Amino acid sequence: MPAVFAAVCGCLIVLQRGTHTSGCLTVFGPQFSPERLSRLTALEATGARCREILSALPEQSTSSSSSAGAASPDLSSAASPSALPCSSSWSFPSLTLLGTGAAAPSQYRNVSGLLVAIRKDLSLVLDFGEGSLAQLYSMCHSWEEFLSVISSIRVVFISHCHADHHLGVCCLLEFRAAMFPELLPPLIIAPAKLQAWLRFYDCRVTRIPHRFRSTETIVCGLPETSREVEKNEERASAFRSMSHLLGVEAGDLRLRATPVEHIPHSFGLRVDFEIPASDANSRKDLSVVYSGDTRPCRQLFDLARNATVLIHEATFEDALIQEAIEKRHSSLSEVVRGALDCRCANLVLTHFSQRYPKIPVLTLEAGGDAFLVSGNTVEENAEKTNGKGVDGETRCTTKAPVTVFSKQKREGDKDPMHILFAFDCMRLPLKHLQELSQCLELLPPVINQLFASE
Repeated sequence: MPAVFAAVCGCLIVLQRGTHTSGCLTVFGPQFSPERLSRLTALEATGARCREILSALPEQSTSSSSSAGAASPDLSSAASPSALPCSSSWSFPSLTLLGTGAAAPSQYRNVSGLLVAIRKDLSLVLDFGEGSLAQLYSMCHSWEEFLSVISSIRVVFISHCHADHHLGVCCLLEFRAAMFPELLPPLIIAPAKLQAWLRFYDCRVTRIPHRFRSTETIVCGLPETSREVEKNEERASAFRSMSHLLGVEAGDLRLRATPVEHIPHSFGLRVDFEIPASDANSRKDLSVVYSGDTRPCRQLFDLARNATVLIHEATFEDALIQEAIEKRHSSLSEVVRGALDCRCANLVLTHFSQRYPKIPVLTLEAGGDAFLVSGNTVEENAEKTNGKGVDGETRCTTKAPVTVFSKQKREGDKDPMHILFAFDCMRLPLKHLQELSQCLELLPPVINQLFASE
């Protein structure tokens, strides 16, 4: 459970950027208003309450995990946080949000960056904007832990060629090669036109060892068996086994991409993999879907059907629906509606316009289980586009509250979809999302107090 608390702490810590540390505020108290100083008390109280929630949860059986390890020795240590140094708060598998802002870095949000840590020796990067390497370093407890994470990165996926999604990749490749020259270089999966930029950097600036695959080659999915490869000889050379491609055991890893509606050659990605289940003889399927930059589009939501987590951009609030359409981005309620339709279990909203440096003021909805940041209905947004969406379909009139954390019930489904506003430096343990949700429900009042009068 330490990783669950770490995810919440990551959110709380980033909210303090721009303020001094607790010690400094105490020593130089007269320089600050009582209201500003009281925010530390809110943080401490929330942290204590999170610990109470987690302490009340049943501990996982160590005997079951050890028996699972005996059944699959290659994955046993990889599924345990102890695989990294003892000070590590990492849990596998997990999502680490390195940047959640759009276009350019701000004080509170860096540009796009996401790390999917599947095992100790297998991680994927989904976009890696400028400053992402420093963000990753700031989240590690030691130099050894940082190097362990860097060495685990086997795949770098770039959704499209806008600079805020890939300017950090060259620094990552250069650093990884310097620290681990003996390791197989990462596999870069990106639009074909980005290969020219990487070649130029490698030849004219500094060496950045890597292997390149065009995203177009995985639009239909990587073949999962040698028989499928043999059926398509034109792509056989590009579709060797994932284990051979990545230089590490990855037989259960599957990657699928789909074109999305942004600039030409923009793609979303689905990552499917397996982890040991509580039963030593069984496996559990998990899936992560990443939208990149896009308008809400049917092909992406089809790709995300029944996914464990959908990470989708939500650049604009609903009041700016017309600007979202013109710039080919998404608004909040549009994303929520699409995610509900595709029945993903969890929705993480990211890539916020930097006009929102922190987050809008939150208010408690009448139902008591959601904190609104926008009162617009989908009907009101549709009126601004002549009642039609970009796909020509009339939008429904269901209100879609979007929050730091909320739950949205679906018709015919007893389990609600969890919706989460992403912050930089959040780490989400995929195996403990239900426990994490109880802690995140405590955040809205704290965030309102932190951001009051700033």
